Amino acid sequence: MKEEITYDIFDKVDIRVGTVISVKKNEKARKPSLVIEVDFGKEIGIKQSSAQITHYYNEENLKGKQVIGVCNFAEKKYCWSGFASFDFRFN
Repeated sequence: MKEEITYDIFDKVDIRVGTVISVKKNEKARKPSLVIEVDFGKEIGIKQSSAQITHYYNEENLKGKQVIGVCNFAEKKYCWSGFASFDFRFN
């Protein structure tokens, strides 16, 4: 188990539900992955991420699904992906 956190820390996490609007293969990735765009609505907008989930999802069966995302994580810039990435959970 990871380190226990207080409610005050948890309260800072901005968890939202969004809808996958675009999925394509990440041609720049070293391992098979997908570039995913998720619409979190007017307040947050569209966020993009790359995920190594090709064993479970493809370009057809992921589009339109709802995902859970932490919208206030600091962005990560991967030199091989060519864009800033945010973290999502796919269920």
